[in-house]
Amino acid sequence: TTAYDFHEAVKEIVNNVLVKPPFVKKYRRLVDVQIVIDTTNNQLIISDNMTGWDENQMMNCMDLGHSLPTPAIMSEHGYGLKSLIPYFGELIEVRTSRDGNRYFAMRPVTDGGVLEHEVFKITTPLQRYNVKTQNWNKFKGCGSMMILDLDEEHTFTKVTKPKNLVEKLEHAYSHYIDKTIRIEVIW
Repeated sequence: TTAYDFHEAVKEIVNNVLVKPPFVKKYRRLVDVQIVIDTTNNQLIISDNMTGWDENQMMNCMDLGHSLPTPAIMSEHGYGLKSLIPYFGELIEVRTSRDGNRYFAMRPVTDGGVLEHEVFKITTPLQRYNVKTQNWNKFKGCGSMMILDLDEEHTFTKVTKPKNLVEKLEHAYSHYIDKTIRIEVIW
């Protein structure tokens, strides 16, 4: 088994959207990552505006050792996402768009007791949580959104866990924050 703690597992997700300065120059923007810890529904929702996933290759991302081609610095071994999903709990869906107009979702399905994943064309857009309005809003452009149901062991009963997460993310990505990436944590 993998020796994750909650903070390390979240960092594993952020690693998948960590880019070098040429990305910022090419796309004329930083990568915005939003990490929402929904304590009401006990979910973890992470969205980004990197490049989105190729819907034709999404199924392959669940194969051990397979990594989708992206501009990310650390997305290369093809093991992180597969190992952290069961650590957190259960995957609800990975939603993506490469153009901000067409949306696809990869969702787990059970066929004869075997867990598989299927990709569906959907109409639900990528969303970010707006703290001021307390609503989920569509965001424009490409990107991805992962929704996970959290196991009970990850239920937040103390405010120190999210605060420690912010500190650990700031420390881990200090060379990238506001240069190639912005990270927002909401709980």
